[in-house]
Amino acid sequence: GVYLNDPSQGLLVKLWRLDAKPNVDTGLVDVVVSAPGGVAVGEASRVLFSGANIGEVSLAFDQNMNPCVTYMQGSDSKIYWHDPLIPGMTHTTLPAGSRNPRCTLDDKRAFNVAASDIIVSYIRAGSLYHRRQRDRYATEYLLKSGVGSNVELVGMAMNTGSRMQFRLRNHALTPD
Repeated sequence: GVYLNDPSQGLLVKLWRLDAKPNVDTGLVDVVVSAPGGVAVGEASRVLFSGANIGEVSLAFDQNMNPCVTYMQGSDSKIYWHDPLIPGMTHTTLPAGSRNPRCTLDDKRAFNVAASDIIVSYIRAGSLYHRRQRDRYATEYLLKSGVGSNVELVGMAMNTGSRMQFRLRNHALTPD
C-alpha cells in the first residue's frame, strides 16, 4: 500500500522493509518498518514495537495495510498483528519449540483481496505448520510432517502457479 493502514492504491505500490535495530538508549531491540516515500505523510519510518532479544523478523500486510510481524524473542516465536476484535495490535506467542516464523499475504491481487489471508508458518517438532488470519491465528494446521530437525523455514510466497510455496533449508527431497 501507499502508507500504513492505507490500501487505497492497492497492495502492490512499493517495497516495504522491516529491521530489528538495537536501541543503545533503551537496551532493547526496536522493530522498525520503512518504505520509499515513507510509512505515513511526513514519517520515513516507524517503530512498531520494542523488546529484549528480538531477532529473525518477517513482515506482511493485511488487506487494510495493517502490519503483521513474525519474530523470535529469545526462544519464543511470536506474531504481532491487528486483531479486529480488540480492535488493535496485539502479540501472540506460538507453541513452545516453534522456530523460523514467517508471514505473507497469500494473494495480493486486487480481485482476490476479499478471499486472501495472511499465512503464518513455522517449524515445530520437525514438522512444518501454518496458521491463518481468518482464524485469528488460533488454529494450527500441519503442512508437512517429518521435514527434519535441522530444517529451517527461510521464506514463503505465492508462486507463478498461484500456489503458496515454502523455501526450506537443509531439507532432503521426498516423493510426498
